[in-house]
Amino acid sequence: MTNFRLLPGDSARDVIAHVTNVVNDPRVSVTPYRSTGVDASPVSSVTSPDFINLARAIRASFPDVLVAPYLTLGATDGRRYQPVAENIYHFVPVDQPGATELLHAPNEHIQIDVYMKAIHAYSAILQAMTSR
Repeated sequence: MTNFRLLPGDSARDVIAHVTNVVNDPRVSVTPYRSTGVDASPVSSVTSPDFINLARAIRASFPDVLVAPYLTLGATDGRRYQPVAENIYHFVPVDQPGATELLHAPNEHIQIDVYMKAIHAYSAILQAMTSR
């Protein structure tokens, strides 16, 4: 079994075709896990009103941060919203040194004050996104 991370614009079909071509052995079968491949997520707009409101709300909670798009490397629940949302943005308001290394690791945790700030950030985001 091999796990692939697709770049924007790639499809599961592209990966299967590429691997089949590279392996080039009729004895090897290339099939998606659980019979379903997942295409790369579409790129969300950074000029949409939603992104502008989201960036404003993030900066209200974290005034010194640069709000910029990035590539999420793992699968998220965002793919479940694709049928009903034009743009999907991922944001984790955790401002704690070393927090990235703690994600999904033994002793995964964040400090209480960092958690409270995240709650306030999410609240500000929800208010900004619903008060248009």
